[in-house]
Amino acid sequence: MIDPTNGRFTWTPPLSQGPATNLVTVRVTDNGIPNLSDTRSFNVVVVPPPMIESIVPTGESVAITWSAIAGRTYRVQFKSDLGESDWNDLAGDVTSNGSTASKTDTTISGPQRSYRVVLLP
Repeated sequence: MIDPTNGRFTWTPPLSQGPATNLVTVRVTDNGIPNLSDTRSFNVVVVPPPMIESIVPTGESVAITWSAIAGRTYRVQFKSDLGESDWNDLAGDVTSNGSTASKTDTTISGPQRSYRVVLLP
């Protein structure tokens, strides 16, 4: 989708389209006389989503480790009940230095907690 106000291109590919590099060509045309147009092509790299590799409880904390891409920033989120509509952010985003990243949750309360990891733009 291209936002007609600011020209921002957005695309959320399904999991089946990654990882891959995709050539995208955008052509714009105005309604002037004569009509003017321009075409630009660029690559969009679809990276694999982060996958949680381990969740290890230690005392009153939990260490979460996931697959990552070096230099990318991630946010760990949690829910105490999967029936809740919103996810809560663990404080402090994580920038990966390698193929995995990790975060320790020291704010646990209640008998259970579910986690997810979000790749930030």
